[in-house]
Amino acid sequence: MILLLLSVLAVVYVSAVWLFARNFLLAWICILAINFLNYAFGADTIFIAGLHIAPLDLMYLGLISAWVVRSRLYALKIAPLSIITIGYLLLFALSAGRGIVLFGLTEVGNEARGLMSEVLAFTYFVTIPHDKKTVKKVVVAYIVYSAALIAVCAAHYAGLPVGGTLGVAKDLVLSGNVLDRGIPASGAASMELAVLFAASWVIYRKHSRWLTALVAVSLPLLVILQHRSVWAMLAITVLAAMFIDRPVSKFVLKIGAAAVAVGLVLSLPSIGARQQILGELHESATNSDTLQWRFEAWQRSITQDQSPLTTLIGLPVGSGYLRLDSSAGGYTNFQPHNEFINQYLRVGLIGTALMILFLLRPLYFYFRYPKSGALLYPTPASWILVSIGTIVFCFPYSAAFDGIALIAMANGLIDAPPISSPIAANQRP
Repeated sequence: MILLLLSVLAVVYVSAVWLFARNFLLAWICILAINFLNYAFGADTIFIAGLHIAPLDLMYLGLISAWVVRSRLYALKIAPLSIITIGYLLLFALSAGRGIVLFGLTEVGNEARGLMSEVLAFTYFVTIPHDKKTVKKVVVAYIVYSAALIAVCAAHYAGLPVGGTLGVAKDLVLSGNVLDRGIPASGAASMELAVLFAASWVIYRKHSRWLTALVAVSLPLLVILQHRSVWAMLAITVLAAMFIDRPVSKFVLKIGAAAVAVGLVLSLPSIGARQQILGELHESATNSDTLQWRFEAWQRSITQDQSPLTTLIGLPVGSGYLRLDSSAGGYTNFQPHNEFINQYLRVGLIGTALMILFLLRPLYFYFRYPKSGALLYPTPASWILVSIGTIVFCFPYSAAFDGIALIAMANGLIDAPPISSPIAANQRP
């Protein structure tokens, strides 16, 4: 019976790898669907030999194997992206190998789960096909995903048992000690990135009432969710758009102002509710406790048991994350809430430098070759704004999986043969 079950699982796994190797879009949709279910209903995990395993972890395994097939490792050429990728993967493998020797496979496996989004960004997602039709479908899927997250927030605030701050007890929310947010910050960040794609689509491709409505609903919702990191992300990307793609910044500001005005008018009959919302927003905007908490965590994380060698190549995977939490009155084992510090701890200064080069490479290419149409759809500038937003999000949190996957796709697309783009040429402010 066990042998039969293992045989069935092996067939399912090989079939999934084959599908993901042949169909990039299918893998992207599956990732977004799993993330949506996690935000809506929570992520269920099972334990096998001490390892935490969730549906997303199984997806990771399938995509790593699919990358080996898609990338044709034997055909890799010496190029900037290949050098960055191979260097990072070697450092990660060295860190994981040292961890297995020191702490065992279980500790390394559980901690490595939180690092797989970066590994897949360097591997599978840079293999995006270089054709307009696929890129367009990738963006469409992402916008639909954002619309689904809006529906989760609406259902949550309507009282249905979906969404919310995952892992937070309901009594803490009701007591006022924890904000009642429809989705976590990473989900709100996805909505903000989708706004940039949707705005570019409306302006440069095809005017759409549905996409305009999505932008109009998303902007006030991003404020109501009270993720200050996403507020900063939105502000910086809109500011960047003023220099990179001014029509997009004007569109977002215009729609956002109109949405806020309509919201204020609709709230007139309920002065008490409006005052409560404004009071909560003011408290979120002026409360610096979380920022101080992050600074303490970053400071302690940087000095965590480092030697000259580990400063360069990182501590072994499985070492844990010792950080100061003054609110708890001691030290905790928790990630440092910063992508770059997290990378520094596991792949050292060298790996962090490679990660930064990977994140900034699309920006360099865009400004170096402004008339290139390599980023295809909806516009090259929209991909750059999405990259900037993702980089901003990396400072208060670890990188959101979908955000860093989009930067990986941009890295893959700019290695495509050059394409002349009239939209790229006419996008400058």
